[in-house]
Amino acid sequence: MQEPLDVQRRRHILNGGNVDLLVDVGANIGDYSVACRAHGYAGSICCFEPQNIEFQTLQARMVADPTLCCVRAAVGDRDGKTTINVSGHQTSSSLLPMTRLHESIMPSSKYVRTEEVDIVRLDSFFKLGIQPPSFHRVYLKLDVQGYEMKVLEGSTQLLRLVTGIELELSVQEVYQGSPGYLEMIQYLENIGFRIVSWTDVLSDPVSQFVIQADAIFVRRQDA
Repeated sequence: MQEPLDVQRRRHILNGGNVDLLVDVGANIGDYSVACRAHGYAGSICCFEPQNIEFQTLQARMVADPTLCCVRAAVGDRDGKTTINVSGHQTSSSLLPMTRLHESIMPSSKYVRTEEVDIVRLDSFFKLGIQPPSFHRVYLKLDVQGYEMKVLEGSTQLLRLVTGIELELSVQEVYQGSPGYLEMIQYLENIGFRIVSWTDVLSDPVSQFVIQADAIFVRRQDA
């Protein structure tokens, strides 16, 4: 069976682009990083996951990987403490309130509790602007449920080294206050990235119209 196109495109960027650091923001229990390893990526990985239960599973699962680090923290545009809304669906927790649309199309995603967590900027975590980085080509994956813009705003130094960005785009608002897909595409275009992949990940169960998509962006040659 032929691999999905998004997997082929991701592998081309990771392996063909000499990426030496994969930053997995919103790693959950590590499925994404494990998949990247299975597809041949051998460089360093840094996983960020704020929720306690998921982080414990992630850390135990990755203990045998010597070039992978696990950080228990959310990522955004500031350093400190924040509160995450924990969803009944493992991958739907968010720092933002959920919309009624999301709850209606996926009732299992309703929030069940909150959890206080650390939040960091990627620039401050990697001490960028203070000391030279030990990596040079970065692939940035964001699975942060509507918080993508905040993560990017806290990563201006890191973005200078980023060759690829993977994140979710919302065609309809599923987290209150999150940017729409056109705003995100334009923002990334303005800072030097073009879209190269689009994969539907959430659709209306009646109409099958797309609600959210996973997208990959690469740095433009003129940026």
